[in-house]
Amino acid sequence: MLGYCPICREELWSDSTMMDPYFYRNHIARRYYLDHVNLKHKEFAAWDHKVQLIYGLVALTTAVSALLFFGALGGRFPSVYTSIFETFFVSSFVAIVVFVFVVVRGRRRFREVWNQQNGLSANTQPDA
Repeated sequence: MLGYCPICREELWSDSTMMDPYFYRNHIARRYYLDHVNLKHKEFAAWDHKVQLIYGLVALTTAVSALLFFGALGGRFPSVYTSIFETFFVSSFVAIVVFVFVVVRGRRRFREVWNQQNGLSANTQPDA
C-alpha cells in the first residue's frame, strides 16, 4: 500500500513513519487509508470496499481452481475432469486480468472526477 491517496494524492504517512514496525503491526496504514477515503472520498470508499470483496472472491476462486487442476493432474480425480478443471483454472487468471483492468480504470475515473471538482492535485505522484 502506498503512502498517498489514490484519488487526491494527499500524503497519508511519511517515509519515516513507514520505517516504524509498530506502524504495520497494528495496521495503522490501513486505518489511515480508510479514515482518509471515508472522510474525503465517500463514493470511492464505497466502491473500494466492493472491489476488496470481489478481490477476495477472485483470489479464493483462483486458489480453489488451482487445487482442483493440480489435483486432477496428480491423479486424484478421474482424467475426464482434467479439461474442466483446466478451463476453470485458466478462466480464473483471465478474471484476475479483467479485474485489475477494471480497478485501474475505476480509480482513474474517480481521480479524474475529483480533479475536475477540485482542480488538479498539487502532489503529482505517479499512477498507483
